[in-house]
Amino acid sequence: MTEETSKNQTEKNKNDMSELFGNFLNKVLVEKKSIFNDNIADILTQDNIQSIINGFINNPIGSENEGKKKVLKQNIDENDVDIKAYQLIEDIKKTNSKKNKLDFFDKIKKQFESADSQTKELFAHLIWLRYLPIADTKPKTKQEKIKSFIGSVVNEDLFPNGIASYGMAQQQIDNEMVHLVCLFSYLQSKVPENQSINDIEKVNDLIINWIFDNKDKSDDVKGCKTKYFENIKKQNKKWDGRIDINKHLPIHNMLLHLCNKDKYEPIAIQNHKISIVKNLYKEYLKKDLPSDYTSLNKIDEYILEIKKQIPDFKAFWHEPIVSKWKGGYVANSYEILTDYQKQIILYGAPGTGKTYNAKELIKEFIKVHNNSFSEINEDDLNDYKFQIENVESQKESEYKLTGNLKDKNVIWDIVQFNQSFSYEDFIEGMRPQINGELKIVDGIFKKIVNVANDEKNNKKSFILIIDEINRGKIDKIFGELLYLLEYRNESLKLHYSGCDFSIPDNLFIVGTMNTADKSIALLDVALRRRFWFVRCEPQESVLISLFKIDTDKKVNNEDNAENFKRMAVKLFRLLNDEKNGILKELGDDASELKIGHSYFLKLIKIDENGEEIEPNFSDLKNIWFYSIIPLLEEYCSFNKTMLSELFTNKLGKENDLSLPINFTIEKIAKIK
Repeated sequence: MTEETSKNQTEKNKNDMSELFGNFLNKVLVEKKSIFNDNIADILTQDNIQSIINGFINNPIGSENEGKKKVLKQNIDENDVDIKAYQLIEDIKKTNSKKNKLDFFDKIKKQFESADSQTKELFAHLIWLRYLPIADTKPKTKQEKIKSFIGSVVNEDLFPNGIASYGMAQQQIDNEMVHLVCLFSYLQSKVPENQSINDIEKVNDLIINWIFDNKDKSDDVKGCKTKYFENIKKQNKKWDGRIDINKHLPIHNMLLHLCNKDKYEPIAIQNHKISIVKNLYKEYLKKDLPSDYTSLNKIDEYILEIKKQIPDFKAFWHEPIVSKWKGGYVANSYEILTDYQKQIILYGAPGTGKTYNAKELIKEFIKVHNNSFSEINEDDLNDYKFQIENVESQKESEYKLTGNLKDKNVIWDIVQFNQSFSYEDFIEGMRPQINGELKIVDGIFKKIVNVANDEKNNKKSFILIIDEINRGKIDKIFGELLYLLEYRNESLKLHYSGCDFSIPDNLFIVGTMNTADKSIALLDVALRRRFWFVRCEPQESVLISLFKIDTDKKVNNEDNAENFKRMAVKLFRLLNDEKNGILKELGDDASELKIGHSYFLKLIKIDENGEEIEPNFSDLKNIWFYSIIPLLEEYCSFNKTMLSELFTNKLGKENDLSLPINFTIEKIAKIK
C-alpha cells in the first residue's frame, strides 16, 4: 500500500465512523428507534434509563475483595451490596472454572437478568457506542458480545472492518458505561415529550457541552454532567466513591472527536494528548510551552497547531512522530502499569538508566495525580518516600503513614535484592527480641501492603522499586506472593502469622534487572509470567541532550570541553552502534552486553554552587580506563587478547584503545 493510499484509507475510516455515529444519533434521538431492530421504538425513555440505573449502577458487581473480607470476618448483612456482589461472582465462577476474573458481559447478564427487553436494548446501544471506535476488539467479537446480551441477531454492517482507531482497554469499561448512561439521561431530558431533536449538530453540541460540564444556556441547569451523577448518588448511598465523576475518560475524548472531527483529535488517552503538546509544541512552533497546555478546553487547539507544522503529517501514531512525544521508557511503563499490568521490570545492559527511569516513573505518577507537569527534583521526590508510625495493638501491628504523607497521593519506597535477602526480610519472619522471646516482624512489603490496603488510602498510588530483582532467590523471597501477584482479587494465609494477605490494586511494583550479569541472567519463569518487561537501551540522544553539543561538528584535535564531550559520544558509538559497534562481535550475548550512556555522563561534574565544571581529557580517560575497560574485560571473560581484538579488528593494531598509550586526542579524532 502506497503512502497516498494509506492516507486516503485513514480519511475514509474517519468518515465511515462519523457516518455511523451520525446515523446512530439520528435513529435513537430523532426517529426514537433501535439501530438493531426497526420494530422496536421509543427505547430512549426516562423509564428505561431509570431501569438501567437501578440494574447496572445501583446494583454493582465487582467488589469481590470487600465481599470476601466481610464473609471471612462473619460481618454478614443480607442486604450488603459487597456481600451480594461477592456471592454473584462466586456463582459465575462456578459456571466457568477457567475464569479468574469477572467478564464484563457475564456481569451485566447477571445485573440485567430481571430487566425487560427494552431496557436491555437501550443498554446494548450504549455498549455499541462504546465499542464503535475501539481498534483492539475485532468487529465479529463486538457483534457476538452484544448478540449474547440482547439475545437477538445484530446487523453485521454496524461493525465494519478497518474503521476503528482507538486502543481503549477493558479496564475502565464500568466507569465509562456509567458516564454514557448519565449522558443519555441528559440527552433524553432535552427531547420534549412526544418530540424529537431534528438537528444532529445540536445534539453534538449538547454532548460536547455535557462532557465539559458547561452551564447549559437553554435552561437554568448549572453543571449539566454533575446534575445526573448527583441524582444517582441520592438514590444509592453506596454509590459514592465507586465512580469518579470528574475524571476525563477515554470515552469523552472519543465522543469529542465523533462530534467534531475537525476540532478534536482522535486520541483517546488524555495523557497522550498532554505528552504530544508537552514534547512537540516547542519543537514545531518555536514558542515556549503555554501554562494552560493541560486544559481540557485548550489542549486540542494546541495539538492542531502542532499538526499544521509537521511536514508530511500522517498521524501522531506514525512511528517517527510517536517516538518523539511518547517520552520513552517512562511513558510506556506508566501506560503499562495503569492500563495493563501492575508489575513491570526495567531491564537492560549496565548504565542504561534503569533505576533512574524507575524514579522518573514515580515522578510521572506524582505529576498525573497532581495534574501538574512541572519538574520534580530529587529532594521533592524524597518528600513522597514511604514512612510509617508504628502503633502496637494486642492482635497485630497496624501501620499509619506519617503526618507529612497524609496529603500525598503517591507513596514510594525502594529495596535492593541480594543473595542473602529472604522472605523474612521482605514479608515477615520470626525474630529474637532483647528479652529472648521470638516475635513476628513484618518486612517492607507487608508494611507497604498494610498501609495501601487501608480504605483511607485507596485513592493513593503506592510504588515499590525492587532494584536488582534478579539478584535475589526469587522463589524464597516471594513465597506465596507469586500467586497473589497474578490473582490480586484473592487472598492467602501468610506462612508465619497465618493472617489473610492480599495485594491491593493501588500497589505497583517496578523491578530493575541488569542483563549483563551472566551468573543471574536466568530469571525465575514463574516471575517472568507475572511481570511485563520494558527494555532500556543505551541512548545516544541522552548524551547529546545533556552534553548540549552540536552534533554537526566533528571531533578534532582541539583541547576544549565541547570537543571532549563529542569524543565521549564518538566512543559511545564505537562501542554500541548496531552495524559498526565493536560489541556486536561478542556473539549471541551481544544485545545484552552493551555500555550504557550513564558511564559517559560522569563527564558532567557539578561544583558546590551547582555550576557545571568543564571536563578535561583526563576526566574522559579516567572514565574509560577505570569504569568502561574493566566492564569490557568482564565481557571478554578477562581474556586480554579477546579484548584487544575488539578494537584492533575495527581500528587496526595501532589503535588498540584498551591500552592507555593509544588513548590520545589525536587517535580518537582519527577514528571514523
